[in-house]
Amino acid sequence: MEQLKEVQEELAEKKSVYDYDKICDFFEAYEETKRAGEKGSPYIDTDSKYVIRYSFSSKDFIQFILKEELPERIEGKNEEIDIFNIHELKLHICLPEEDPKIYRQGWQIVVDILTLYDAANFKFIKRGKLMSSKQGQEGKDITVYVDADNRNVEDVEDKRGWKFIISEINKALILANIPPGKRPPYTEEKQEKYITNCEYISYRYEKGIPPRDPLASIALKSKEEIMWEHNVVNLQTIDNNVNDRQNVSKCCCK
Repeated sequence: MEQLKEVQEELAEKKSVYDYDKICDFFEAYEETKRAGEKGSPYIDTDSKYVIRYSFSSKDFIQFILKEELPERIEGKNEEIDIFNIHELKLHICLPEEDPKIYRQGWQIVVDILTLYDAANFKFIKRGKLMSSKQGQEGKDITVYVDADNRNVEDVEDKRGWKFIISEINKALILANIPPGKRPPYTEEKQEKYITNCEYISYRYEKGIPPRDPLASIALKSKEEIMWEHNVVNLQTIDNNVNDRQNVSKCCCK
């Protein structure tokens, strides 16, 4: 019980709320508490905007659920939202499970972006479990339930939309040099779809691909384009810093 309490107190600090190891520590401590016949809270409810708990479907997964009441699903008013609700769209994000350190770095990048943009509902495989050990489940290290959010997908300029969020995750993982994990397989039963120029994220409509797929038109920048743009920005920053130092030097020499 003391161990569970200590982990809960650490998680209460804002800076630690979304730390992979501390979250996993909490649920492992909870299991120890349960085995000892003691009572403990099976979910994290700190001053953060999320409740973090076991997944509804399996204790192999830990789920983030936004505390705010989810937007009401709109029937017949927004074709895009109807598609998500009727066909149950989810994203799958694959991370390199063979290297725990790099896996944690990738996990942190993804979760930081999802929580920054208030993704309403997503889950991840808990520490010590591998998606590759479950045939047909490879590459589904993080699952994001898109139909829990009534937000735009196709407009890349919409910084609250899914295309922008997907693009940000892809870019951040590339720039951090995180290798992709195993790709989720495509089967007739589970028709996984892949995004152009994205090795990390795929998606699936749980109830079949709709006649109009809003995600089909998404084509992200290639790895080469992302790296080139990043290097250009870095060079511009260096030039600006050099110019600033030169201007300061001139002022001091007058």
